[in-house]
Amino acid sequence: MSLLRVAVLGLGEIGSIHLSRWSEISGAEIASVCDIEAEIATKAATECECEGHTDWQAALLTPGVNVVDICLPNYLHFEVAQAAFAAGCHVLCETPVALTAAETSKLESIGFENNLRFYPGFCHRLNPGIVFAKELLENDDLGMIRMIRARFSANTNLHKDHWVNEPDISGGGAARYLGQHGLDMFRYLAGEISSCYGISTSFS
Repeated sequence: MSLLRVAVLGLGEIGSIHLSRWSEISGAEIASVCDIEAEIATKAATECECEGHTDWQAALLTPGVNVVDICLPNYLHFEVAQAAFAAGCHVLCETPVALTAAETSKLESIGFENNLRFYPGFCHRLNPGIVFAKELLENDDLGMIRMIRARFSANTNLHKDHWVNEPDISGGGAARYLGQHGLDMFRYLAGEISSCYGISTSFS
């Protein structure tokens, strides 16, 4: 397998985790990092011995980059992923990968048409407990699934001024930010959804 030269865009809470994990993968190296905060970008670039940028477009121009890891605010995902594909790079993107279903489908199509991988960051699929459950189901050790109940929660009051609480930037509230992982777990363990019904509310 050829060497993965990775550009990590966004070095916040999630991006810093991605950066540390890439450093543990043989066959991969950090080629460039990007964060809007110059001090953060410079520090990471020094530690990883790679290029550091405050402009994601400049980071994409790093020689040899073939994987782009997008950890930016949600409203930027679509634009940045399109640019990464145009640069001939595979894309790993934090979820939600776009603000609408249409944008998500377009990214999937672009990747497929150009033989480039497009992987949403559904990290819970790699949780050891979920991996074990998947193995049990595939080996028919549990029988037929009758019900799946998923519950995700987060205390966003700890980050009152964070962009995740801005609907125009994050793309929605808890159902999009956390609920998508529950839906992904359902699809991963039980298969594709044939019909659905939902009720939502919000509290001020």
